[in-house]
Amino acid sequence: MIQPSTVLFVLSLVSASKAQVNLHERNHFLLAAAGDNITLKCSYEDNSKLHGATHHWYKQSLGTKPKLISSFAKYHLIESLQGEFNKSRRFTLDTEHDQNNLNIKHVQMSDSAVYLCISCFLHDLDVIESVTVIVKSLSPTVKVRQSPHEETEPGNNVTLNCSVQTERCEGQHRVHWFKQSEESAAGVLYSHGGGRVGDGCKNNGKSPTNSCVYSLPIHNVNSEQTGTYYCAVAACGQVLFGNGTRITIKYSFIRARVGDCNSHPM
Repeated sequence: MIQPSTVLFVLSLVSASKAQVNLHERNHFLLAAAGDNITLKCSYEDNSKLHGATHHWYKQSLGTKPKLISSFAKYHLIESLQGEFNKSRRFTLDTEHDQNNLNIKHVQMSDSAVYLCISCFLHDLDVIESVTVIVKSLSPTVKVRQSPHEETEPGNNVTLNCSVQTERCEGQHRVHWFKQSEESAAGVLYSHGGGRVGDGCKNNGKSPTNSCVYSLPIHNVNSEQTGTYYCAVAACGQVLFGNGTRITIKYSFIRARVGDCNSHPM
């Protein structure tokens, strides 16, 4: 499944050039705590076509344009980090053994984003890897609750609820839904975007917190909708995940009574 973030990224590339974009991406999901060291892996085939290819990492935070992090070209001896990523000294590249891995030290809340590894050769762009990174705060002021399990019959509708308690604070309040299943890596399904903290939430005026419930309706449930759905909340400068709600399908079987097969003689 092509992720929404990748579509936005590709559209931005196509609008800026006449490039042909090939989506061969492998999607990954990485949850880290603030202060962790992480590695985003990306490998490529060292064949004749790619002898002159340049490999890049891009960062795309939700709701923003993609930013170029790094460029690497093995046969042109190019290996560089761009702008703020070079100045921070937290970002490094590992380009040995046909790899274009991105290392991030002491991850911060602002590192939460979708990271895209692409290869560029002439007018061909290959999107190879897509890694969704969510960095959790060590001292969260946001509480997220989800019911652990929802069981339903095929064809029914299910509504998943995400209960959120946040401090009243300045800035944007965003809620994102992710799905993880055995068949595919986690990816963004839906985002409640952009409103100020407290939009659609309740507060009695006396409490320093807001109480909110965000819902994700799923219609006509079938086997493709099974899996674990996570609610992630970005508020008060933090990102916090719920524990996930697992959807399973309950099948009903009608058992024939003993003797029914013989009730009508031949």
